[in-house]
Amino acid sequence: MSVQGGKTAPSKVTPFSAFAPEPTISQRQVYIANQQLQRHLDVERLLNVFFDLCNKLTVVDGLDLIVPEGVGPKLRLNQGDLTQHKAKYNLSIDGTPIGILSFHRRKRFREQELANLETLQGALIYPLKNALMYECLLRESQLDPLTNLGNRRAFDQHFERECAIAKRYQSPLSLIIFDIDHFKQINDRHGHKVGDLALIECTKRLQKGVRQSDTCFRLGGEEFAVLLRNTGLDQAKQVADRTLDKIRAKPLNMPKARIKLTCSAGLSEFEGDPSKLFDFADQALYIAKSSGRDQAHIG
Repeated sequence: MSVQGGKTAPSKVTPFSAFAPEPTISQRQVYIANQQLQRHLDVERLLNVFFDLCNKLTVVDGLDLIVPEGVGPKLRLNQGDLTQHKAKYNLSIDGTPIGILSFHRRKRFREQELANLETLQGALIYPLKNALMYECLLRESQLDPLTNLGNRRAFDQHFERECAIAKRYQSPLSLIIFDIDHFKQINDRHGHKVGDLALIECTKRLQKGVRQSDTCFRLGGEEFAVLLRNTGLDQAKQVADRTLDKIRAKPLNMPKARIKLTCSAGLSEFEGDPSKLFDFADQALYIAKSSGRDQAHIG
């Protein structure tokens, strides 16, 4: 407060926001960044381009994007190194959350740097929303509606990628193919509704037998596949045997029947040729079936 001519005059109060630094990035730069980001519907590629754009403004060691379940397609992606210091932002459009984005760096961000990164986020919001919608549609097209496992299309994509990774880094990769024993008899004797229940129950037991790092798929009919990254044959055989134990542990109890559930399994290890990896596992499955079923065989 100040006194003018014997009267008290109100002093001017500077709003807190006035102390915040103005971003040095122009709206033209934001527009150009938005145009670059709009070209990409793959979320991982989009984050990679945004990471590069951020580093043209200031040094950013890493980015971390989390989309929680219920907000969009549940995922977590990152670029670079997730180092000690971070600035975390809840991303939303018209009050609707779309994800959580964190910038990481070995040293603290300055206020001016954060102002630029916050402004650049404006270029990301709508391309990210579009990419997440596309990811949802893509996942639906690759999901088996009965078991909620990845379908054959999803398996083919994962299979190709995992083989490429194993070949590049010379890391082990194994494949197990499971097949429900006497599944046709279950359908013929008890109907397709019971057959569907058997598939669902086998899926649950299959997921209890494998590890969290393993990826399960329904190839079609009563056949399932599991990809085991960084896993050789000895470990894969242990996973297969444990899973068969889980599946055979108890019958499927129905109102008018107790149905015995067992599976046969064939497995193989990647040796440089993706087609041989699948063929050898498939041949091993055939041997397991012809040798009495309810067992795992190595191809």
